[in-house]
Amino acid sequence: MSTAQLIIEKGEHNEILKNADRLWHLQKTGLTEELSLREMHLLAASFTDRIFDKGQVIFRQEEEAKAIFFVNRGSVRLSVANPQGRERIMAVLGTGDVFGEEVLGVKRKRRTQAIAHEEAWISVANRETTLRLMNEIPVLSRNLIRLFDQKLAEAREELETLSFSDTEHRIASTLLKLGEGHGMKVMSSQFLRKLRIPVSHEYLAQMIGANRPHVSAIMSQFKKRGWIQYQRRKLLINIAELSNLVSPAESN
Repeated sequence: MSTAQLIIEKGEHNEILKNADRLWHLQKTGLTEELSLREMHLLAASFTDRIFDKGQVIFRQEEEAKAIFFVNRGSVRLSVANPQGRERIMAVLGTGDVFGEEVLGVKRKRRTQAIAHEEAWISVANRETTLRLMNEIPVLSRNLIRLFDQKLAEAREELETLSFSDTEHRIASTLLKLGEGHGMKVMSSQFLRKLRIPVSHEYLAQMIGANRPHVSAIMSQFKKRGWIQYQRRKLLINIAELSNLVSPAESN
């Protein structure tokens, strides 16, 4: 009796590997919580992948929402523009972040524009596919609602910070948020985090609604105090010092 052999065509084999890789990243989004293995594979196989170059537009503000997205690798910035064309960065997203939730709304108009902050591998599911998956996998609906509720809570917290804090505190708070989402530990110090994404003074200014020269002056002061460092064009932040500036009562 001969041994049966499973022969997989090259294209099919590549697709299997790609789906497994996508599933690995999908598990970082929170969408797969309490899903069965079959449901997770079904979810992963329902997305398609696109690579966006740095600066490439993923979708524009006010256009009709037709898909939902999650970041596999790289980063994406969400921003809004006023009638004069001035851009305000609302968030910089990284691996595991879901965006484009307007696709599930009634009006389905994009509230922001999404641009690749650096080269980004993005997985995409259109509206029809997303609604079908929510119907077939009820737990997925709950996970989506939880994620979007968390984003609303974070937006309210950020609004309070922008409304009641001075520029120095707003920069520190923004750096801490970037460190939480895009930071990696530095072996030489338990308090240092290296940001994986590029963060210019212009981007910081757009994130907190301040002018760039003012932001640059404050960042220069942070550097002199040892609260931030630069290493091979990457920004390192001292989370202990910045946390103490933002919430001194809680840090002491």
